[in-house]
Amino acid sequence: MAMQLNGIVRRETEAFHATRVVVDLKDESLLDKELADLHVHTAEREESEPLGLALRELDGLEAAMENLPNRTELIGLAKKAGEGTYSAHEELTHLDLLLFYIRRKYSGTHSGWHPTVAKERFYENPEGSPYSGGNTGHPRPLKTGESFALPARVDADRPPVRVGVIDTPLFAHEELAGRYLAAHDGLLPRASDWVSFGGHCLLVCSLAAEQAPNAEIVIRPVLDPDTLTTTSWTLAKEMVQAQTDELDVLVMALGGPTADGEEPLVLARACERTPGVVKVAAIGNHGRPDDWWSGAFIGEEIGRSPLDPTVPMWPAAGPTVIGVGALNEEGGRAFFSPSQEEAPWTDCWAPGTNRRGLFLPGDVEMVRMNYDSGTVERTGEITDFGHGYAEWDGTSFATAHVGGAIAAIAQDRGVSAKEAARIHLARG
Repeated sequence: MAMQLNGIVRRETEAFHATRVVVDLKDESLLDKELADLHVHTAEREESEPLGLALRELDGLEAAMENLPNRTELIGLAKKAGEGTYSAHEELTHLDLLLFYIRRKYSGTHSGWHPTVAKERFYENPEGSPYSGGNTGHPRPLKTGESFALPARVDADRPPVRVGVIDTPLFAHEELAGRYLAAHDGLLPRASDWVSFGGHCLLVCSLAAEQAPNAEIVIRPVLDPDTLTTTSWTLAKEMVQAQTDELDVLVMALGGPTADGEEPLVLARACERTPGVVKVAAIGNHGRPDDWWSGAFIGEEIGRSPLDPTVPMWPAAGPTVIGVGALNEEGGRAFFSPSQEEAPWTDCWAPGTNRRGLFLPGDVEMVRMNYDSGTVERTGEITDFGHGYAEWDGTSFATAHVGGAIAAIAQDRGVSAKEAARIHLARG
């Protein structure tokens, strides 16, 4: 059944706010009429002109849906319509019922058309998400004799390619100094109780900079550094800001599924409104080893996602986004990355195992996902990362590699990021 914790509904294939909707600005008056008739009120409203959408926090939804005329009949119709989308044991939420009620009312009298209104969804980083495969293993300190160093920047007669990284706040590692731009809230303060997820952005940025040492990396923090979660609204607002900030490439090492497999409204709108930005995203860590079904991989550390590998991750599966899968060190598919057959929206592949890069220095506590509640649990396991270097596995790091590679082509050849992406994809 759907589980609700702190106002967030979690199902096998989706997570969303229980009382929030996103509506097209031109359809707000229609939504207002329906809400008024149902005695549902808007407690808070936030508008995004670049997205052409508004976010609403609804009050009185539970009472309205419990007292809905023909409620029993409507629930039956909604469940029938959801067959094949939701599991039989998953109960409808009050928000599900509201959206079904509004869409059915209008589509029945307007040849299938209905107001553009949808859920505010949750998105998570593949290395921390119960939906996209979760932790493929904790970050690990480099072994004796192993090292990581960024290539030196060189004098160039072209302005730097701007690479946006939508991730956690960034720890200001001294070796990344001079290569990034970040507002105050984009930086992770030094702490004595760091958790492993907090170093994610730093490793992503260092891998992008390794490929494109002359790039200017712009930090756009959306993921909570402790939980690696964000909302579709927050993510979409940062995506459209990329156009305003004149970013060339946008690296998004995050994503989430939808129960119906359709592209979420908010992300579709953000992609539509950023045509000049090359968007690169991780396809997820919910793949399986080739011999998974033999039973050889039964255990806690491998293949823990309940999600089928054929379920698309958004934004990676979007038509204007480059979806990136992960390769192992032998050049084959990394076991956690869905295969090309399972995820045909995968556009390219890049190394995603044992990726070395910059990380949080000193003691860091490892954390893991509780896949039943979708919450992060501290393990009590403390690892010393010394001066701040690590290796980690995941499609996030393959995505950082591709974003940097595209930026490097654009920088070196003096072509647009779109042309650079075309060149990179043509290489296979």
